[in-house]
Amino acid sequence: MRGTAFMTRKELQVTNITKLPSGRGIVTDCGGITLLNIYAPSGTARSVERENFFNTKLAYLLRNVPDNFFLGGDVNCLVQSADTTSHCTHRRALAELVQGFALKDVWKQPSTWRVYTHYSPTGATHIDLFYATTDLYERKIF
Repeated sequence: MRGTAFMTRKELQVTNITKLPSGRGIVTDCGGITLLNIYAPSGTARSVERENFFNTKLAYLLRNVPDNFFLGGDVNCLVQSADTTSHCTHRRALAELVQGFALKDVWKQPSTWRVYTHYSPTGATHIDLFYATTDLYERKIF
């Protein structure tokens, strides 16, 4: 069955776990940092379901999230066209979330070379995302 999860060490205290019944999202507090893991619906046939996920389900998970959090997962769409070598679906709701919370992509590499997370016979895309709020991003060890 599909779903999201977190793996932690037993020394870390995990609290305030909220899961979507579909298994497509989970949010928790871990060691003073709020973590959000998502698995958005994929494929052209599920475009309406994916749009609903970003507009309602993800908003539900974010309702009690503090100013600083980490968002990761398989979003199955693009935030910007530079994230693909071919054509793929862009989601305004996801782009607005990234912009609204001023999230920084912690996966991005120097602009001299592109990194993709999904490869197919028709191209490559960056659809598995890892975002952090500015404060958490600035603590990133490069």
